[in-house]
Amino acid sequence: MEVHIQPTGPAGLDLALLNAASGGSSLALIRRLDAAGGAVVVPDPARFSAAGSRELSDLLGGDDAVIRAAAAQLEPLLHGGRAGLVRLAPAEGCGGSVPEAEPITLFVETRLPAARMLIFGANDFGAALLPAGKLLGYEVTLCDARPAFSSQGRFLGADHLVTDWPHRYLAAEAAAGRIDSRTVVCVLTHDPKFDIPLLETALDLDLAYVGAMGSRRSHRQRIDGLLACGIPVESLERLHSPIGLDLGAVTPAEVAVSITAEVLASRAPRPASAVGSLKDGAGPIHQTNTPEQSKVTPWT
Repeated sequence: MEVHIQPTGPAGLDLALLNAASGGSSLALIRRLDAAGGAVVVPDPARFSAAGSRELSDLLGGDDAVIRAAAAQLEPLLHGGRAGLVRLAPAEGCGGSVPEAEPITLFVETRLPAARMLIFGANDFGAALLPAGKLLGYEVTLCDARPAFSSQGRFLGADHLVTDWPHRYLAAEAAAGRIDSRTVVCVLTHDPKFDIPLLETALDLDLAYVGAMGSRRSHRQRIDGLLACGIPVESLERLHSPIGLDLGAVTPAEVAVSITAEVLASRAPRPASAVGSLKDGAGPIHQTNTPEQSKVTPWT
């Protein structure tokens, strides 16, 4: 464990004070802890780019190699709303002329609102995924265009309950700046009239995860529909369809585990190796090899 202690006063840079002064909006602070000192305030951590930050360049002495090395460690911390130490070799150390030079040490503090999970589809699977998303710390929105579905009491645990056409709601949220690169979109409506325009909108945004429920047949039809709408093939590679990891999930609760597992795997530094994504497999999603399994209604 490493402990950093730094006194702050009225003129000091304290993230809690800065955050309060900014009204509680997204904010990050990058402090340089080695002898050179200094700090940079980052007003929008989720969209921060080290290469485009003049302040960070000044903090690191303007050396391009050091800035590139910093970007590889800083950006995941900032985009993920995390804190951590970043250590970099000083520019002089690369040539060996000053081997005893002190390494550059940065301390990153980030304050971001909770990442959002948008669940489209007020059904049994949406009801099961809602608490699973909240368990992972997401701010969960459930949206459905049908008031008779979205008004059911089992969805009251959502942070936001919306009755609107899914694609229209997502486009409005993006236009208002309430969607960022940490946002997760789960399309559970299983209805082309909702799915196609919604996925067309989602795949045009910088999102952490986009998944859609359906059988492999539904997936093929969905891909054909999206291609007909002009969605580029490379954008379709981002679509997790059929949604979820291949865990043998059948019931809504099991499917929620499958989806959240894939969300976690997709944001990991390297993909999960023990299980595969359903989108990369072939053949039936469900194997009903026992009488007990055959009594459960499949989710596609």
